[in-house]
Formats: sequence, C-alpha cells, structure tokens
Amino acid sequence: MRNPFTIIGIVALSLVAGAFISEAVGWPGFSHPATEEGAATFLPAALSREWFPPLEDYDNGGEPLDDALFEKLMEHLDVAMNAEETQADFRWEAELHLSNFAQRLVVPELTTGQQERVTHYFATLEEQYKEHRDMIDQQRVFLRMDARPADDIMGLSMWTQPYGDAADLNPEGGFFEGQQVDEIVGRVDAFLKHPDVVRSFERDARFPLVHMIQVLGMGRLTPAQTSRVVNYFDQLIEEHPEGAEFLEETRYRISNLLPGQVAPSIVGKDAAGVEFSLEEYRGQIVVLVFSGFWCGPCHAEYPYQRAMMELYADQPVALLEVNSDESLDVLLVAKAQEGLTHRVWWDGHMEGANKDGPITSAWAVNMWPTTFILDKEGVIRKVSSGAQRGKTIVAVDELLMEYR
Repeated sequence: MRNPFTIIGIVALSLVAGAFISEAVGWPGFSHPATEEGAATFLPAALSREWFPPLEDYDNGGEPLDDALFEKLMEHLDVAMNAEETQADFRWEAELHLSNFAQRLVVPELTTGQQERVTHYFATLEEQYKEHRDMIDQQRVFLRMDARPADDIMGLSMWTQPYGDAADLNPEGGFFEGQQVDEIVGRVDAFLKHPDVVRSFERDARFPLVHMIQVLGMGRLTPAQTSRVVNYFDQLIEEHPEGAEFLEETRYRISNLLPGQVAPSIVGKDAAGVEFSLEEYRGQIVVLVFSGFWCGPCHAEYPYQRAMMELYADQPVALLEVNSDESLDVLLVAKAQEGLTHRVWWDGHMEGANKDGPITSAWAVNMWPTTFILDKEGVIRKVSSGAQRGKTIVAVDELLMEYR
C-alpha cells in the first residue's frame, strides 16, 4: 500500500527486516569495518572502484549481445575474481563481483556460444571453490539464462545494501554514538560516489537514502548529529542538482520525522467536524497511525487498536489516526463496523484512496500503515511501517515505564 517511492519503500523495508540475516540468505552486504583511511573504506573492495564496463553498455533493449562487449565483460570478470582483494575475502567479494557481472547480462540476449561460456565459467568456479558452491549457484540465478531477457537493468543500488551488517549501528532506540553516525553517513557517501551510481544518480541514489532513513530510525539523533546529517544533504544537493527533489525530501524526513525530533504540527477536523490539534495531546504518549479502510495491512491493526483503547483507558496514552479514505462516509462506516473509537483526522480529498492529502504530505508518509509513537513532550520516539500488531503496545509500555 504505497504511493511514489513504491518499489523502493517495499525493498527498503524488506532489507531492514533482514538486515541482520543478510549473510544467511546470501544477499550481498557490506561487511567491512571503517578504517581511518577515508570514506571509501566503508565499502568492500568489489564496490570501491569500477571493476566492470559501464552498465549502460549492456542495456541494449534485448538485442543479441555484441561479441566484443561480451569478451570485454568476461575479461573484466576474470580480473576481478582473481584480484588479491577477492582472494583474501572470497565469500563476500566474489559474491558482489558475480552480482555485478550478472546485472550486465539480464537485458541482452546471449548467443548459444556465450551462454555456454558463462555456464562453463560458473561450473569451473564451483569446482575451484567448493566451499562457496551455494553462493556461486545463487548468483547463477541472476543470469536468467532460461528466461526472457529483462526489460531493464537494475541499478547498483537495487541489488546491494550499504547497511547489510547494520547490527553494530543499531542503538536499539537509544541515542546514536558519534562514531555510528559517522559510519552511517560514510557508508552511503561512499556508495553514492561509485561511478555506476554517479552516472544514474536520480535512479540509483534513492534506494540507499531510503535505507539510510530506515537505519537512522532505529535510534535517536542528538541536535548536533541531526545537523551533521542535514549538512551532508546540503552538500549532496549542491553536487547533484538533478536529484534535488528527492534529496530535499530525504533531508526533511531526517530533520523532522525521525526519532528524536519534535513532531510536526497537525491541525484539522475530526470525524464529527470538530477542529483539533496534535499539540492538544502534549503531556500524553501519542500513538499516531496513518491508515485507511482501503489498506489491507491496516485491518490487521484494528484488534490491537481496540485492545489499546481498553488497556490504556486510565493511562496518559492517546491513539490518533490520519485517515486517507476517499470520503468521510467511508471513514464513519469503517469505524462503526470495526468498533474503533479513537479520534481521527480525515485527510481524504479525492476519489479513491487519497495518499497525498495535506497531513500525509507534510509527514512524508508513503507506506500504509505508518505508526509514529510520541512521548509526552511531543518528541518522536519510534517510527514503524507496515502492520505492527502487538509491537506498538510493547513500545508504549516501555515508554510508560520511563515515566514511572
């Protein structure tokens, strides 16, 4: 359930959910720690420079692949796989090289001879590196040798993740350490400087920045750390004016919508037509849910919302909703049908599910449901997308404990 940022948002959430198990599932991750040598050391060697010809050279609209381009690609692959850096850490470096290689072959149609060459190359690798046979076989899948060629080549950012080993960067809801923030920024900066990303910045920079927000959402930034990250985005906008729109949106999210920031104001009318504001609930813990009856995953939250209203009836806890259904009538019927009694702003202003109402837009929400938990001072403590079920109640209980 989403609007602009569609696939990126879904992929980002799935990556964050699996950020700590990337090694188990074989998704290429960045497992090299930072050193004092500079930002580039945040990347594994396979992504620290351009090992292969440009992706665009192989985006030929599904035509047969030119033999010269094929031979050039095979030569580069051989150099990459036999490099000293690859041999020193074959499991991770080779996986990235093979993924990078495979991306260049998903669009062109390979001749029978070319397919045989690639098949033989992978078979030789499996024989030479028996302990990594599963990883090599997984990368063979990307080649789509038996499938119709793909319409588009996926950019570098859609098959790698800059925070694959993000466990060390997770403060578990507490404040980030300065070193963690430096590494979070350093990883994404090094990634955005890769030649493949620079050449297609508008396409390939979006995903790592969405993922960066997800990682920053695991903890809280101090004002100084927020300024550090915002200043970095100012620099990015200056260097990449072609990406100014989504860079500014990302900067806004970091400045206003991450844990540690005071929640933006909301003023509007409830389902009964009475105007009210978010600020009226200062002094209470607020669970703010962006939802809609049109949204399937939102329905999974209803039993927990009813339970929350009963559980916290005599506690300083308020459940509020920003609703994006197509009409106020739909909202009223849904609330009655589901037995929901919490207060709601209706943010719908067009036919069908309205995903860009003024409140939704101000809060930059593009996944439904999205839940913000605010403390008594109106500071965002937790942001979650997708059905949370009992997790929201657990988070509220933990916050209540802080005030006891």
